[in-house]
Amino acid sequence: MLNMFKKMANKPWALQGNILLYAAHKPDGEITFNDLTGGNALYYKGPEGIHYKIVDFGYEDGVYWTDEIRVSEDGVGSGVVRKYHYFDANSNHIIATKKLEGNYHTMSSIYEAHQIFGGINSESLVGEGTDAKLQYSEASNYVVANLVNNVTILTEKGKISKNRELT
Repeated sequence: MLNMFKKMANKPWALQGNILLYAAHKPDGEITFNDLTGGNALYYKGPEGIHYKIVDFGYEDGVYWTDEIRVSEDGVGSGVVRKYHYFDANSNHIIATKKLEGNYHTMSSIYEAHQIFGGINSESLVGEGTDAKLQYSEASNYVVANLVNNVTILTEKGKISKNRELT
């Protein structure tokens, strides 16, 4: 199923001329992580079986990053770690705690955005109090939809404009 989604949603955003896609901005200013999540917490289960809570998202020196906390199954954790998100030529997601050099690119498709926000392993905290537990959810889809709906382009003159034609 993931391979089918990757084939459908991994079309690189087309840029014309010398225009930089600046997905972390919207016409009236910078998108906040709260804008993307609607104020909801965003969790995912990593490939090693460890749960993480994404607490912030941004763009720095040509690469997108997330700030994340390692959490238990009940969503409790501490200690924020910044993770930089890269992709190789086959769109394999590479997460690093320091900036990488090499033949990588940062997020440039809906599929890659989905991966950054937990992808098919996104979770939500269900229940209350001591009964609260992380469960698989569609939370990353919600965040990606909000991101795509607010994608803008930054032109050479520094003007930010809405671009609804990116797919």
